[in-house]
Amino acid sequence: MAISSPLRYSALSLRSSVLILTLAAVVGCSNTAVDYQQGAETALTATTQWQYQQQNAVELTQLTELIQIPELTSLVEQAIFQNPSLQQTAIALQIAYAQRGVTTSGRIPQVNAGFNAESEEGDASYKTDKLTTRFNWPHERLV
Repeated sequence: MAISSPLRYSALSLRSSVLILTLAAVVGCSNTAVDYQQGAETALTATTQWQYQQQNAVELTQLTELIQIPELTSLVEQAIFQNPSLQQTAIALQIAYAQRGVTTSGRIPQVNAGFNAESEEGDASYKTDKLTTRFNWPHERLV
């Protein structure tokens, strides 16, 4: 019994399709042998080579300290003065720093001491001395 021509081509194309897909899967899953460790070490060496420790560094807080041009200084000051959102941000930062100080002050141990002495002269004389000390060690609360 002979296989008809269209059926023969369909079986041949099915076999070749399966063969091509299998070959593609095997090649796709193969190891490319890229050495990532060597690349990481090379990048680390390159990074450490460009780092430089500056000897005479000066801390600057504003651009006008770096570039001393009177016109620029006046423009920057004018921009800061006339920018309400920037002023509001600066005030919010000051409030946040103050609140942080209040919050962290509760973590500092406190010691209180006092002395009280009383005496009375008369028919029934008595003398009272009182010394009090108090030590508070704050504990962390789990919230």
